[in-house]
Amino acid sequence: MADAQPRPTGKPMPTGIRVHYTHPTFFGFGLNASIQPTVSFGASFQDVCMDHITSQNPPAKAFLLVDSRLHPSRRTRQAQVFLASIEAMGASCVGATYMPNNLSWADTIHIIKAIRASSADTLIVVGNDAFIDFAKVIVYGHSQLREDTAEHLNTLLTPSQTDVNSVQFVRQEPPFRTPLVFICVPTDGGKSPYSFRAFGVNPVTSAKSVLVRHANYPRLVILDPTMTVASPRSEWIGKAVEAINHAVEGLVSTNAHAQVSSMLRTAIEHLCTGLLEGENDQNTIQWKMKARLLVLMGANMVSATEASSPEVFFGISHAVCNVAHDMGNIKHSLTAAVVLPTVLDWTLTKFLEFHGKETFDKVLVLHQSIAHQLWESPVCALTFSKNGLHKGAYLSRLLRTIFNTLGLPSNLRQLGFNDQSLGVLAERLIRQHISKTAPMPLLDMELALNFISYVAPPLPDFEDPFQGGAVRPAVPPGYQPGQRPPPHMLLQQ
Repeated sequence: MADAQPRPTGKPMPTGIRVHYTHPTFFGFGLNASIQPTVSFGASFQDVCMDHITSQNPPAKAFLLVDSRLHPSRRTRQAQVFLASIEAMGASCVGATYMPNNLSWADTIHIIKAIRASSADTLIVVGNDAFIDFAKVIVYGHSQLREDTAEHLNTLLTPSQTDVNSVQFVRQEPPFRTPLVFICVPTDGGKSPYSFRAFGVNPVTSAKSVLVRHANYPRLVILDPTMTVASPRSEWIGKAVEAINHAVEGLVSTNAHAQVSSMLRTAIEHLCTGLLEGENDQNTIQWKMKARLLVLMGANMVSATEASSPEVFFGISHAVCNVAHDMGNIKHSLTAAVVLPTVLDWTLTKFLEFHGKETFDKVLVLHQSIAHQLWESPVCALTFSKNGLHKGAYLSRLLRTIFNTLGLPSNLRQLGFNDQSLGVLAERLIRQHISKTAPMPLLDMELALNFISYVAPPLPDFEDPFQGGAVRPAVPPGYQPGQRPPPHMLLQQ
């Protein structure tokens, strides 16, 4: 009799059947059909790449740009899988470079020279969001540079009078040479593969900048969960939490509409199910890979929807993430885990206070429709039940339970904020334009300080055995008295 396998707690997940599709939300965005990325899932990186290479006449010549965490010297399972993929390409792989992901646009010139020397016509990029943004600048420079020099690259990136505050560079000129076919294999759930923007440090201004080109879209996005395992846990979970934050904001937005709402509901269920299944140590590695694929698909839906309907994604949670990052370089995902559930509660409270019970009930129905979607996932329902929640629980409680299960923080004071910095946060929040477009806008300092009191209440202390008895902030509500909360993500980095 075969050994018993742990029983999965979620819905059946995608099989190994290859599917190619173009996200319907790209239609209506006003883009040329030739630049809409095709997304592949359910097949391996190696199989999809070989399909592309052999379908060309003559066969494509591929240059690979790869996150250094997948280098064979790491001797990890995913690095070996990747090496086998390169070997399978044979003569079709004309070059490969492994690089770290903290790169400046100035570093692109060396890769552009290598690609031109190899006569490659296809660039395959395997890496996280920042890595894919870096590759977009390579594709731009490769098609525009007449000379392989840093000086000429700087000329292309020098701000013009039409560039927005010398930060956003809009470049739509025709290519000088045949553009590379751009294929990307994301190792996290970021949105770069579905955006025509590339973020990075401009060597001319030494500041963070945005390169805007419709040609920045990749030809093909390959969702292969085996390529994600090298990503640190905090990076992987972080991008998924950002996607959940954007999806919930999109659903409760004052600009929400039916065209995107159904996709965002499905995306939230995919993301939460995949995250919880991936954290279940009883699941097999095969099941965890399917869980990661579910997260990639959910993040793909959110990112594609955001690209097609950017006006939907505005809210206080996003505003707090922006300000917290500017103030202390705090990751959006950590701030979102704290703020998103609280924003939902605070919004309901203020609707009841300012607009009466009828408006409160309408907003509550919207929140609970999202909550009902989460209860449809068996693993989410099991997690909620274990934490004493029932089907009438507010959406905020459900999300807080999921974030607690993932070991995320739940108070801004856990991220290093104190009374003084929280006051600065409130001042900057009311200057954020997206704070004024939220369902319950932050229009004055009094309202902003009231909101801050919700997301950063004073915390009791507890003795943390991991710190030799040192006193640290406790993880607030959601746990029974005396129950030891799991250390949040900051303690694991």
